[in-house]
Amino acid sequence: MLQAWKKAQARIQAVDPDLPADLIEAVADRTGPVERARGLAELMAPADMILLAGVSHGLAPDEVEAYGKPLRMMTDLAQRRLSMVGLKSGEAVEHDMSDRLRSFLELWHADRPAPLDVTPPPQALQE
Repeated sequence: MLQAWKKAQARIQAVDPDLPADLIEAVADRTGPVERARGLAELMAPADMILLAGVSHGLAPDEVEAYGKPLRMMTDLAQRRLSMVGLKSGEAVEHDMSDRLRSFLELWHADRPAPLDVTPPPQALQE
């Protein structure tokens, strides 16, 4: 595994040359194992985003089909690491309500009489 880690670190360095030379040493000052793991995930986030973008935008469908299972494993791991640092797929970036909902709530709580009943009389519904 040490050789795999060294290859990974070299690839991550190629993606982001501003990263420290030794990623493990860069997070050694963090107090617990979870904090160190999160620190490593933060350092690897740019490489993970480039991996995901490369797979989704850089490969032709036949290439994705040819490398299906390995690509799936790599992208799943990248997404998990990104979720460790708060970048989760499907999560809304904006947590404010929409203009449409705001307008509805303003009308709902406004001090004005309720609209007239627009329900047709029962005999009109039977025709």
